[in-house]
Amino acid sequence: MRHCAPVALALVALACAVDPEPLDFDSPDATDPTAEGWEEVDTDASSSDDGDPADDGATPGEAGTADPDDSADGGTPDTCGDGTIDASEACDSGDLGGATCQSMGFDGGALTCDASCRIDTSACVGCGNGTIDDGEACDGAILGGQSCTSVGFEDGELSCADDCSEVITDACTVAECGDGVRNGDEVCDAADVAGATCLSLGFASGDLTCADDCSELDTSACVAAVCGDGAQNGDEACEGDDLGGSDCVDAGFDDGELGCSGDCTFDTSACLICQQFGEDCRSDADCCPGMHCDAFFGDLCWP
Repeated sequence: MRHCAPVALALVALACAVDPEPLDFDSPDATDPTAEGWEEVDTDASSSDDGDPADDGATPGEAGTADPDDSADGGTPDTCGDGTIDASEACDSGDLGGATCQSMGFDGGALTCDASCRIDTSACVGCGNGTIDDGEACDGAILGGQSCTSVGFEDGELSCADDCSEVITDACTVAECGDGVRNGDEVCDAADVAGATCLSLGFASGDLTCADDCSELDTSACVAAVCGDGAQNGDEACEGDDLGGSDCVDAGFDDGELGCSGDCTFDTSACLICQQFGEDCRSDADCCPGMHCDAFFGDLCWP
C-alpha cells in the first residue's frame, strides 16, 4: 500500500500533460502506448540546447543550405576572367597556356583571349586568321566578295584552299549553254539576248539571235539600214525630211534650217551662228533672222 500513492500521482500527472479531460482508467487506451494521445520521448536526446548550430552540422547563417560557390563535386566552378585557366577554358585573360600565333599555325601576330575564355586568332598574321593578308587569295570563309557566279560558273559554293593560295571551284556548277538562261560568262543563251535588238545594234530591222556556243550575238538575220528608203533607221542621222526631231540648235547653231544630205547625215549649210535677242551687235547682219541691231537700245539685237 505504500506504493499506491506514487503510482496514482504519476497517472494524474500524465493525464494533465496529455489530455485535459479525465482519464477513463477502465478504458484499454489509458494504458496502451500505441493509442492516440501517447507521445514517444527520445531518452537519448540531450536535455539542454546550448544553441550551437554546429551540433546539427550546419554552418552559421547557412543552416541546411549548400554553399552556392561549390560545384556538384565539392569543388569551385570555372570562372572566366579570374586569370586562371580552368577545366573548360582554353585561356583566361592574359593566361594563354603557352599558346602563340606560331603554335596555332600562323606566321606571327598577337594571340589573345576573348571574353568567353576562347583563343582569339584575329590578330594573328597568316592563313586561317579570317583576314585576307598579302599574298592570299582568300582566307577561310572570307572570299573577297567572290562567288561561283562571279568567276564564271552558273551556281554552287566557292571555297578557299587550306593554304589560302586560291579559291576552290570544285563545288561550282558549270553554266549550260542552251538552257535558255544567260548565266556565268555567257553573252546570250537561245532567246535570252540580254535585251538587245537589231535596232539597238544599229540595224534597220531584223531578228537578233544567239550563237550556238552562247559566246556572242548573231546579227546575220538583222537588216542593215538603207539610206534613201524614206525612213530614218539604224545608225542614220536622218532620211529625207525625217530629221528625227532635230534642228540647227541641236546641231550646235543659233538658228537656221537643218536639212538631210544624200548619205543620211545632217546638212547644216543653212544653219546660222548669229546674235540672239538682247545680245550685242554691230550691224543687222550680226543678228539672227527677224531681228535688227538697234542703236537706241545700246546696239543690241532687237525684233
